[in-house]
Amino acid sequence: MNKIYSKYIIPYIYILGIMQLMQIRGVGWGCVLLTILNIITILSNFKLILHDKTGIVKFSLFYVGIVVIYQLLTPPLDKMYNPYYPLFYHVFITTGISFWIMGYKGYNILSPDIRKIILYAIIFALLFAFTLMFKTGGIVNLLGNSEIYEFLYQIVPYLMLWMTSALFLFNKKTRVLIVFLFVIIILISTKRGPLVTMGLGFLFILFFARKVSLKSVILTLLFITIFYLFLTTFDIFYLDWFNRWNASDDVSNGREEIWNLILNQIDKQNVLTTLLGNGYEASHKITYKYLWGAIGAHNDFIDILFNFGLVGLTAFILLILSWIKIVFFANKVNYEYRDMMIYILVCFLVGSIISSNMTRYATIYFGAFFYYFSGLLSFKQNKYVLGHNKSI
Repeated sequence: MNKIYSKYIIPYIYILGIMQLMQIRGVGWGCVLLTILNIITILSNFKLILHDKTGIVKFSLFYVGIVVIYQLLTPPLDKMYNPYYPLFYHVFITTGISFWIMGYKGYNILSPDIRKIILYAIIFALLFAFTLMFKTGGIVNLLGNSEIYEFLYQIVPYLMLWMTSALFLFNKKTRVLIVFLFVIIILISTKRGPLVTMGLGFLFILFFARKVSLKSVILTLLFITIFYLFLTTFDIFYLDWFNRWNASDDVSNGREEIWNLILNQIDKQNVLTTLLGNGYEASHKITYKYLWGAIGAHNDFIDILFNFGLVGLTAFILLILSWIKIVFFANKVNYEYRDMMIYILVCFLVGSIISSNMTRYATIYFGAFFYYFSGLLSFKQNKYVLGHNKSI
């Protein structure tokens, strides 16, 4: 079963991503099936995951266990509190563990045919997303239609960020094309977070590789100039875009108010509540009560602290530290997938600070690729004696 799972799982998660992009129903049920397959894979390989020395699997299971317990103990929220799909909180981690197992077993899940499927899926998704954005004339024209606006402004940009995170699997020309299409989509959407996140991801790769050169700076400035000229050719659209980009009354610019509200509430809590939290998605209730809607904390760390207390936050931080540890090791041994691991980890951390990874299907691409490369690194570490090889 494991080999069959490893052969079709990547196309499957990209199909679910395209379904969400095209607003085709069934993504939730697709995640249910994925979770069942993950549980079977984990249980059938439980002895193997005990060999994990990095802590990534152990802390993953610890975190998932806490979240599931809170979900089971908390009564379902009313629709007015805008509850998220429960599986999104942990399906990316359970999928990640399954991918770690495949990597640790040395399975090649990135064959040339699979890479082609990933590439075709990414290009299709980017072109489809661009069509959605462009035919509306930009997000500024959708402020009166909350449903379409939320989909194009909140879901599509981060879905594209994560779906395109596999760009490192392709040659330079293909990478440039993917980044070019992605940047256009984000600029039209006026969603600043994903664009900043991508930029920081590339910056950290250069930092780790120590390859910040004059040429890279010139190319970056040239890239920005081209986009500026492109936008200014559409005067009316550009003015609307510029005003929307600098708007001060939207959720993106209201994070300070959201964070202060929840942090002040935490400061007033008793010790037991601070330790154990207020319950699953409790942040939705407090933002619904005091702000403009049930939007949660827009920050994974604050959200987890408020909902699951110090117990949940500790589990989350330990998990992140295990990820960081693996990335530093990958950099130390000059691992072939190091750059991609750095990029997607930075994307996760930035997303967790300015928004939320725990409420999106899109985060599953982090679980898939980061955990697979981590498991594969452990496999290669076991296969080769460190110290006698310059790279893995």
